Amino acid sequence: MSHKKLLRAIWSLAKAYGLAKGDDRTKLDSILLRQTGKTSMKLCSDAELKKVLAYIKAHKTSEELKRPGLSTAQEKKLFALAYALDWDKKDGVRVSGRIEKRINGFCKKMAKVENYRWLSAAQAHQIIEGMKAMATAKGGNHATSEPVGNTEAIPSSNHDTFH
Repeated sequence: MSHKKLLRAIWSLAKAYGLAKGDDRTKLDSILLRQTGKTSMKLCSDAELKKVLAYIKAHKTSEELKRPGLSTAQEKKLFALAYALDWDKKDGVRVSGRIEKRINGFCKKMAKVENYRWLSAAQAHQIIEGMKAMATAKGGNHATSEPVGNTEAIPSSNHDTFH
């Protein structure tokens, strides 16, 4: 099967199984990341796409496919709280790439999930609540649903930017 046909087959099944609805590709992106370690199908080899396709076919009735993943709003909240907690800084100095590593470390410790993008909606909620408690203990009231801290540097939900 050609690369183009593999992509069509994956998108067809993803839409049929509710993994990609409109702009919400969270479930499909999560499967792609777990199966290949990549965040874009464009970057995948034919063998990797076949692996993703086989996974979707094998789990089409699985609760794992039906489980809603991390939403864009939850992702933004994770980053907003991480900035409020100064997780982007080391010894008071901002360090590039540090914040995502800190979020992933917290997710690994609290939810036993290696990457924040793999969190279910329920797990993301628990992580956010834990981060809110930490931010409140640090000296602020971050229990609102409004983003806090420096939100300009929050990555967009364009998943091709995470490589």
